[in-house]
Amino acid sequence: MAAIRYEMEHGEYPDSLATLVEAGFLRHAPQDAYSDEPLVYRRGAGGFLLYSRGLDFDDDEGTPSQWGQGEQGGDQVFWPVR
Repeated sequence: MAAIRYEMEHGEYPDSLATLVEAGFLRHAPQDAYSDEPLVYRRGAGGFLLYSRGLDFDDDEGTPSQWGQGEQGGDQVFWPVR
């Protein structure tokens, strides 16, 4: 929601989660429970991706995995909601 609020105020999505922290929209970047690093945020044409690397710890560039299906590969995508 912070990225959407940022876009409403600035006319574009932020470049990174760090931008949201610096602008005061977040206190800190949300952590990926699997990799113990910040969630992956990627701005793209007309929107952004926000995801966890998932159970396999591999960055599959936002390719969704099947939630609860074990180490099937893919990422745990939070945005966009599908």
